[in-house]
Amino acid sequence: MRRCKVLLLLVLLILSGCGSKQPNKDLTKITLSETTVTPSGADEDSLKTLPTGVITEALTPTSIPTPIPTPGINADSNTRQEYIERLKTTFSCGTTSFRINGKEVDMQNTDLGINAITDYSWFGNSMLQEPYLFLDCHINPCVGYGAIFDIEKMDFVFDAFGTDFTYRMDDAESIVYTYDNSIYNYWGDIIYQNTDTNYYIYDLDYSSDLNNAVKVTLSDIDAEKQLEVTCLNYHTTKIEPPELDGMQSKDIEPLAEFDVDLNHDEKNEKLNIYKIESAGDLAFLERTDKNGNTIRLEYAHTSHAGWNSVYLCTMNKMDYLFIFNPSQGTGIAYYTYEVYYLEEQDKLHLIDSDYYSFSDEAKEGEKDAFNEELFRTFGDKVNNYLSHSILLMSTEDGILRYSTKKKHVSIAERYETDEWTTEIMDNQREIKKGK
Repeated sequence: MRRCKVLLLLVLLILSGCGSKQPNKDLTKITLSETTVTPSGADEDSLKTLPTGVITEALTPTSIPTPIPTPGINADSNTRQEYIERLKTTFSCGTTSFRINGKEVDMQNTDLGINAITDYSWFGNSMLQEPYLFLDCHINPCVGYGAIFDIEKMDFVFDAFGTDFTYRMDDAESIVYTYDNSIYNYWGDIIYQNTDTNYYIYDLDYSSDLNNAVKVTLSDIDAEKQLEVTCLNYHTTKIEPPELDGMQSKDIEPLAEFDVDLNHDEKNEKLNIYKIESAGDLAFLERTDKNGNTIRLEYAHTSHAGWNSVYLCTMNKMDYLFIFNPSQGTGIAYYTYEVYYLEEQDKLHLIDSDYYSFSDEAKEGEKDAFNEELFRTFGDKVNNYLSHSILLMSTEDGILRYSTKKKHVSIAERYETDEWTTEIMDNQREIKKGK
């Protein structure tokens, strides 16, 4: 059966005349039409309950609804979440175009070869809505087209030619895909290149343990073999806060400086912490290498949306940055961490990351309910990194804290090893008793 499948694929490849296209082409500016469109035979109420992944018939013009107004830059997180939810109810999808908030986007404007949107999905979950829409498009049997559309900005943030687009639903930047027998990440970096000419990359899938390992299935005509890509290389091309636009050196206040070896070449470089008071207590971490090249690595702001905690973690005499972001809202908790070092001047080498989330409202046995065993496993990993770390800077609780060479901020001010996990588990036991 597999032999037939491979032979059929080879025939299709020949017939299709597949050209060699490069992944991650420059993003094409999309012209957004004000024409309102609706699937044939569908009314507005049916659009609101359109299930994810269902492709409707071709879109046809109807009356123009009133667009949902944006909540404004000062809106709180709850208002923004409600806005994203409302935007999603306006979504409908046709053969090669889709509609959102009364505007139509035609995927053939990005590449004329696209002949169908074959699938779509939303990033985020019930507790944290994300504004990102993934679209999987068909071009021909040997190459497809994947794109991520930001429904708040009404623009694409990612597009690439390839196949096997795979991602974690909580993180748009986790997307990986196959092109020309290599695996690429969100930034277009090759994270795995198959050099075995007897095998081709057949399938990609994220591991269930959430450690950013991607399971790769290689196949030939008669057999399969599997491997894991355990470390994804992330570029530091994160969007800088708008407060830094046009910022002059006189506006930047140096807070601390450390000697570290973040690229593991046994030569120390400078790691500086700066503060911009005029930007509302925005702090950032900047690394300077031995050649004087600088790169900003992490940002932290005292406003709730910008809370961040950055640690210098030293294990086996090697320096890493440990980023820990515990987020707790009304009845909802979301904890994430990542550990990385610098492989090159502008590339992060991620060695570990994970997250755990739960809802106080979820009942025992439900997906979002607190699970003490899973939380303990997550907490033990965090506590291990904390035990090897010093806090560089943090804006948790809206207070800027930072260490200097002479005085290290105690982790006990916010997260003492073991104590924070015990406190949360005790609190969840009390909640459980009250239900």
